[in-house]
Amino acid sequence: MDHTYRSAGDPDEGADNGLVEGRQVLLYDLPGAAYNSAAASNASVGHLSEVQDPGFTTQYQRDSLGRVLRKSQILQGGETRSIGRATCPAKRVRPGRFCSAER
Repeated sequence: MDHTYRSAGDPDEGADNGLVEGRQVLLYDLPGAAYNSAAASNASVGHLSEVQDPGFTTQYQRDSLGRVLRKSQILQGGETRSIGRATCPAKRVRPGRFCSAER
């Protein structure tokens, strides 16, 4: 498989973002809520933000430490599938207990 790498600062980013059949496009450092948590507007800097494959796109939303909070796959027909992950603040979880995600 052929790969193309782009970052938000790439001057050619807007030139041709269309997928060539069999080509995977890897995008880094993307701005916006799809890639960065509300508390960390620059969380995706230095990290993989999006993978464009023929047929679907995968987006990664990150927290201020660069950890993946949500992985979303958007299929060609527009259907979206997401997997989220929550973290618990230190000292909030007692032994044998789980924290619940605050949404």
